[in-house]
Amino acid sequence: MVAKRHKVTHEEFMLIQKLKNQQEETMKIQRKFDQLTGIDRNKIQIKCKDRDIAFKVKQINSGKVLEVHAEYVNNLKPIHILHNEMDVIVQEKTELEELNKSIQSIMEKEAEEDKKQDGWD
Repeated sequence: MVAKRHKVTHEEFMLIQKLKNQQEETMKIQRKFDQLTGIDRNKIQIKCKDRDIAFKVKQINSGKVLEVHAEYVNNLKPIHILHNEMDVIVQEKTELEELNKSIQSIMEKEAEEDKKQDGWD
């Protein structure tokens, strides 16, 4: 048994096209929202890492270690461990900053493409 094929009217075709365009626009908006949210989240993490670095620098410079850990003598972390931890935090912060730059670059390229498509060129 062969199913009958329905011929699409012009109105139906236009409605399908309109829905496709709306779906594409919704996806663009969602992508931009996700990108902006990612940048904001990374900025917050960068601020936290700056605070962590400042706290470790303060301990190192003052020679007064405030971070405790049961595995170390007197339960205090040695200064060289603070240096190592600080290096890791600096690396993580750098990666977040590079990620934000990358996301921003992608957003700028997409905005340029949108302008060209909309005839703003």
